[in-house]
Amino acid sequence: MGSIASSGGSSYAVIEPEHPACCFLVSALVHLIILTILALVRIVVASSAQDPALFCVQAGDPGGDDSGGIENAESLTISPIAKSARADDDKPDPDTKPKGLPVVETSLVMKSLPAPVDMSPEDHLARPPSSSLKKGDPSQSLDKNGPNGPGNTGKEGSGPGNTGKEGSGLKGIFGPQRGALRQSDSPKDAVDGLGGDIAKALEKDDVLVVWMFDASLSMQADRERAGREMVEIFRALEDRTDKDAFHHFESLLAYGQGSSQLVPSTRKWKNVARKVPNIPADLSGIENTFTCLQQAIPAYRKAWKKGLLFVVWTDESGNDVDQLEYTIEICRQHHVKVSVVGPTSLFGQKRGYQFLHFNQFSGYCEIDRGPETGLPESVPLPYWFCPKESNAFPSGFGPYALVRLSQATAGSFTLYDQLAERGKFRIEDLAAYVPDYRNVSALEEDAEASPLRSAVVQACKALVEVSDRDPPNMNPNFVFWYPPAEYQRRLAEIVVSDLQYVQRVQRPIEEAIRILSDPEVQKMYEYKQEKSPRWRANYLLAKGRLLALSVRYREYELLAKSMLQGNLLKPTTNRVVFQPSKQLQSGQWGEKRSAEAERCLNQCIAEHGKTPWSESASREMCRPFGLAVQEAQIPPGGRIRPSGPAAPPPRL
Repeated sequence: MGSIASSGGSSYAVIEPEHPACCFLVSALVHLIILTILALVRIVVASSAQDPALFCVQAGDPGGDDSGGIENAESLTISPIAKSARADDDKPDPDTKPKGLPVVETSLVMKSLPAPVDMSPEDHLARPPSSSLKKGDPSQSLDKNGPNGPGNTGKEGSGPGNTGKEGSGLKGIFGPQRGALRQSDSPKDAVDGLGGDIAKALEKDDVLVVWMFDASLSMQADRERAGREMVEIFRALEDRTDKDAFHHFESLLAYGQGSSQLVPSTRKWKNVARKVPNIPADLSGIENTFTCLQQAIPAYRKAWKKGLLFVVWTDESGNDVDQLEYTIEICRQHHVKVSVVGPTSLFGQKRGYQFLHFNQFSGYCEIDRGPETGLPESVPLPYWFCPKESNAFPSGFGPYALVRLSQATAGSFTLYDQLAERGKFRIEDLAAYVPDYRNVSALEEDAEASPLRSAVVQACKALVEVSDRDPPNMNPNFVFWYPPAEYQRRLAEIVVSDLQYVQRVQRPIEEAIRILSDPEVQKMYEYKQEKSPRWRANYLLAKGRLLALSVRYREYELLAKSMLQGNLLKPTTNRVVFQPSKQLQSGQWGEKRSAEAERCLNQCIAEHGKTPWSESASREMCRPFGLAVQEAQIPPGGRIRPSGPAAPPPRL
């Protein structure tokens, strides 16, 4: 029946069948079983390919594992995943089975970092829910009428947004059915509000919620807290929807310079809650918020035909705000709402500073919060005698681009800042000053129709080109001791450079003052033809600050020229500090300008108290407009120290 063969010292058995017919029957049976298994697999794959918005992350090895493994991925692809690979997911509604999802190529995503600290909220998953989310309880806006800004015109691009009635409440610029503005003091408050948005959407249909987190390093602490708080809100939503016809699905994206999908669409919300605290940090320093939305929205919409809500959580406005209007059009085409949890913008500034602590690093890093308005309304020049970090303070409003995105898509905007960056202005106290969130073209059209608004915008635009640097160095302090002659030579180099900037900035300041001093503009303000408190405050503050700054720059010019001509410093001086002074070198011209500046700034404080405008006016007036030179002689080996007490850490 058989024989034994050997090869190379090894032996193996060779089976020789005695009945060929038996061999044929066995072979046929084996092939039949194999074909049956392949047919069953084909049926499973075909049905699962149509699941609603099921994705996997492919990074070399397309596994789609929720546990991660993307930290070192150089490029990622979002593509469909078969149901068989996600057997733990709940079955989708058979009425919502779209056909597949196109492959979406994304750019470079995450640079590798040491493995993040495991802050997985496993311990919170077992806790009973403490949220009091009720059925049909939408996120609360600032009043019953809607989201943002006094004076609703009801349609975008038609007329100014502000009526000027102080205390009139927030009425939606886009209409009463648009999004909401709210402020939160913790990730829990922010997540609770978003839970209200989801609960409201679930009254009409199933909803897919795509959580889109900024992966920047500065967001790490917020992601950890948000992931833990999401557990309770998800539990509350489950309690609310257990007996209802509609259900919510969840998905998770992370973005920075590029974007990646970390959790595919799933009913298993625990997958999202676990992953959020461990999102790998993107070290590029770039946040392409709007580009990520443009890529993701069409892909998700093609696979999911019911309610679709994107939630963007970020601490910057994004580096691609020029894509704002195109992104809004994509949202409208695909019937997508976008809700945003974002930072407070800085008053009159685009960029500011944030205190960051990560591993061994602690300190202030520059951060792009974005302006609060679509048009330039504030003087962009810094305050004198202030630490660089203190030149920017929270405005009480969100960045224009992010708020407009949420309001134009009927989503919500939630202001949230870390405690160290939190300001004293609350959006509910600034109802009469809320910016207009229509598109920039509509804002420009309104501004051109008003002499006062047009003057403010033109004056601020005239200063943009000279706002690229700090004021003159008030405390030129060298690391090493120098004898008087060498010190004064080095000091002269600094003064010459600063004097060149001062002479360059004086021309646009004078042009801006001329624009704001137009008799028609002053008449419009004095006779209260301009009703908006925001624009009246803009006018007073801009005029007052520009008059004060014109005196400061003129005072520095006179002192600098005298110093360079050798008429000011003593031969023994090797330490100089510029100090604010009530004595003016510019004579009657300076005295007249100073008096007018103080009148405007004091009027701004009196009429617009407890607002960012009064805060800015107070900062400009906290030191006299004049300038004096304080000289000193430091002996060899003497300690060189700055004059005056050290500035406290800024609270942004």
